[in-house]
Amino acid sequence: MIYDLKRYKTNIDILYFKNKILKNEKKIIQKYPAKSWDLTEDFDGATGLGYNSLTARSPHFNVLNWWGVSSLKKEIKKSYFDINTIDEKVFKNFEQAKNKFNQIVKEGE
Repeated sequence: MIYDLKRYKTNIDILYFKNKILKNEKKIIQKYPAKSWDLTEDFDGATGLGYNSLTARSPHFNVLNWWGVSSLKKEIKKSYFDINTIDEKVFKNFEQAKNKFNQIVKEGE
């Protein structure tokens, strides 16, 4: 099943996290190289933004380890359980429909 995550409702304060990331951007770029996680290859994040970008440092930092992100972690956990609950319901309905279809086909043989 494909989800349209743009329409998934959360309580994430996007502007708060945007500003938090941008506030730390220069520090991250100065601290970490534009290299792969094992430092063996040049890395730009495969975005075309180049080696002087925050994305080029993505293997070296994790926003979820920063102070003040507990609300983000909470929303990620909530959405994970919500989406998996939806999957279970869809799978159960699919299985029921498949069983009914098989029953009808068998009766018509």
